[in-house]
Amino acid sequence: MGLFSRNAELYDFARVAQHWRYTSAGSTATVAGADYQTAAIKRGRISQQADASHNTLDITAPQDLPLLDEFRGNVPNQTIAFTLYRQNIGNGSIATIWSGEIGSVEWGASTAVIHCLPPLASLRATGLKRNWQRQCPHVLYGAEPGGCNASRVAVQISATITQIAGNVIHAAEFAGQPDGWWSGGYIEWPVATGVERRFIVDHSADSVSLLTSPSPLGVGAVVTALPGCDHTLVTCASKFTSTNPADTDGNSANYGGQPGIPVKNPFGSQPIY
Repeated sequence: MGLFSRNAELYDFARVAQHWRYTSAGSTATVAGADYQTAAIKRGRISQQADASHNTLDITAPQDLPLLDEFRGNVPNQTIAFTLYRQNIGNGSIATIWSGEIGSVEWGASTAVIHCLPPLASLRATGLKRNWQRQCPHVLYGAEPGGCNASRVAVQISATITQIAGNVIHAAEFAGQPDGWWSGGYIEWPVATGVERRFIVDHSADSVSLLTSPSPLGVGAVVTALPGCDHTLVTCASKFTSTNPADTDGNSANYGGQPGIPVKNPFGSQPIY
């Protein structure tokens, strides 16, 4: 905010019930009972392109900004929303001038650039999206009509971490299943703002390798582990059960692939016409 400006900008970052609030003003601002801490934070120009999904916004901030702690070493798996307000110093009125979510953080020598995406950037295109394919396209444990609907409760376990080495964690409970059982699954644990997850890329004996660092987990932490799926009908029927008690033969009633599709093209490699 300039010396003679009559407006101050308020930056509200939110993840579920947790907020990080900052202001460009020279002192803390209190709006609707919430405090916005003064910070050396500066935004880029708000673009107004015809394609709204391209109207991104960059925010430059010091690297010691508390919000950035969420991005040091790991990227949070829960979306952090962002709303930019403008406050009129004279009458105290508030106007929303931009909203979206954090897309990524770019680290510099002494500052960091927070790249924010508009809401339209995360929307999926409408139209047909299912393909005829042998393997199942469903998201594992997805609970929606026509989805996977495999029971989480039937396969999840609680595991106590006994050792951590980089991205590899050890727990005696992992050894209760054959090697590869947990591959493609994930671990999760509760945090103040919801649930954190780390995806499992490999499993051997009592250890699993995670896609990203398990920080801030430590030895003795208890996590919930859920196994992965290779999206074949055999695995769907033998490894998982349906959330619908009426379904029999594992979770095969919800299998989304078409395993009967011929492997060989009956027309051969020659064109028909």
